[in-house]
Amino acid sequence: MAMGNQEYVQRDLSVVWHPCTQMKDHQWLPTIPIRRGDGVWLEDFVGKRYLDAINPWWVDLFGHRNPHINAALPEQLGTLEQVKLAGFTHQAVIELSEQLMRMTPAGPSFCFYADNGSSAIEIALRMSFHYWLTQGRPEKTRFITLQNSYHGENLAALAVGNLKLYKSTYGPLLTDTIEAPSPDCYYRAPGEYCAEHPNVADVRQTGMITAIELAKHRDTREPLPGQERRGLRVYQHGLRNGALLRPLGNVVYFIPPYVITEQQIQTMTRVGWEGILCAVQD
Repeated sequence: MAMGNQEYVQRDLSVVWHPCTQMKDHQWLPTIPIRRGDGVWLEDFVGKRYLDAINPWWVDLFGHRNPHINAALPEQLGTLEQVKLAGFTHQAVIELSEQLMRMTPAGPSFCFYADNGSSAIEIALRMSFHYWLTQGRPEKTRFITLQNSYHGENLAALAVGNLKLYKSTYGPLLTDTIEAPSPDCYYRAPGEYCAEHPNVADVRQTGMITAIELAKHRDTREPLPGQERRGLRVYQHGLRNGALLRPLGNVVYFIPPYVITEQQIQTMTRVGWEGILCAVQD
């Protein structure tokens, strides 16, 4: 790695503990220091660009440095950067809430704000409990969770999620829930497949989100051994070919920003598919 990146890699690893990351991997697989972003692209400190196929999961739904959003930020900061909503209000929150209310079903509705999805789940749980408490039903303290569901990673969200990968370690800290089966296309009748490759067990897509599930063989759907870390091979192939992909285990997913072009989608899917072909080779 060129020195322009290496300096930041060394400084980062001495002070930063990265989330959702096996830190021991960075003893041999360096972090990628990003200098700037523009639309669907990220650029490191030596000028190499990566097509960002995953960050809209968190913050970049409309692309990096979106000009409309960036123009609005200094205008708002020049007027008011923040004021708590306990006893105060301001024009921006009123206008946003009015817009949201026009998008929701008719009836008594209000906006209650949180700063992230996991906190929003916890607030919803507390509101539900508080409602029943005011109705004289304090015994209603359990929630139903769907199999294979995921809602976030604070303790409340983990409790009502159902992915052992995330919650098993923290089981003693979590509230007891009722588990209910969830319809899952992955377990449909044998012979109904979405792809022809023998290691592609399923392809799922809704809107701009697509996931490709890898397995030992599509007919048996036997999982690939986790210790083989085939998804990591897809990630590495993406980096070598200018695309940022980050599979969840053996599930390769794409969540590109809405500003992506058709040509960029073709590039993203080509690199992803080539990465899959490399990853499933024995």
